[in-house]
Amino acid sequence: MHAHIVLAHPEPKSYNAHLARTARDALEGTGWTTTLSDLYQMGFDPCERASHYASPLDGTRFDVQTEQRHASAEGTLPAVVAAEIDRLDRADLLILQYPMWWHLPPAMLKGWFDRVLVYGDVYTSKQRFENGRFAGKRAMLSLTVGTSAETYAFDGRSGDIELLLWPVNFSLAYVGFSVLKPFVAYGVEAGLRYSQASVVESRLQRQEQDLARTLQRLDRIETVPFQPDGRLGRRRPGEARGAGLFTLHQEEAAVGAGVTSGSSARCGTAGARTGPVRGAPSGPMGGDAPRGPAAQPDPRTVQPQAAADFTNALGTRSQFAGGWRWLPAMADSERAGADIGWALAARSRRSRSPRKFPVSGRSWAKSGESRSFAGGPRSPVDPHQRFSLVPA
Repeated sequence: MHAHIVLAHPEPKSYNAHLARTARDALEGTGWTTTLSDLYQMGFDPCERASHYASPLDGTRFDVQTEQRHASAEGTLPAVVAAEIDRLDRADLLILQYPMWWHLPPAMLKGWFDRVLVYGDVYTSKQRFENGRFAGKRAMLSLTVGTSAETYAFDGRSGDIELLLWPVNFSLAYVGFSVLKPFVAYGVEAGLRYSQASVVESRLQRQEQDLARTLQRLDRIETVPFQPDGRLGRRRPGEARGAGLFTLHQEEAAVGAGVTSGSSARCGTAGARTGPVRGAPSGPMGGDAPRGPAAQPDPRTVQPQAAADFTNALGTRSQFAGGWRWLPAMADSERAGADIGWALAARSRRSRSPRKFPVSGRSWAKSGESRSFAGGPRSPVDPHQRFSLVPA
């Protein structure tokens, strides 16, 4: 068995470089052979450009896919690209080792994807997914992040780690790899320190040992459960099989708004209304909450309208091209319904009030501030309230 490790970190003495060597030693200790591409030390150019192609099909205009397909057909791919593809062909396992920078892989690794996974040799319209060039091979991400696992949990402050890793994992699945659950080394503190040096050192040693043990038991690692349509499936405890990760976040908020499981809450499903999102009562994401009993919205109208607006928003992806929406994951349907309406209404109030993207209850309002919910009395903001990230 053979493994190829791709390292994307500029410092040869970094913890990421150390984990890459740890992976190599652990695999070789169980009888594997390995190769390692240290992209920075190789001087790999992450920028796809016309100068990489000695015999272009069109010398007047650089079209990436056209030139990649032409070079694939003519056998004139850049030498460094052809060498990496050959290493991938030889490997039974691919490991990508990198740090999480600004919630993404380093540009060096993104450039590796751009240049190595070429149109023509690596993928075509008929050579992808289960028919991909690397079908039957396994791939795994091994990465480092600066904070704890709790901050990268399902509703964590740093973002759901499975959502953040979805693009890289899906790109690997696109070219045929069976993608293993990633190894994430949490709390690798560098410039920003939250812990004592001795605590960090102990943590790093423990995670090094965890990576070695993980690779020594590869057959026990679960695969990332992509759905046939490309959705990343993830089940929370007690949930049925087959629910996609994005759908789980959408349905969690939709159910809180009174939308039944048989309705059109899923993004793009039949029955979702189109057209502009209708307004909703002002609230913490779009102006002040209603004040006084006379200003209380009628729950019989707010809840259905908020649910309808939420369904409309999910069914009209183009209206949310600007980014993500934070929606509260609350059990109380009336409160959730009102908040969903406020979240949608906030989109049209940018000029009047800056939007807030809460990561905790403190982001909604100052300490002790009250707000009104449909069908309920004023209540203080709960600093422990959790939120659900819904992609647009």
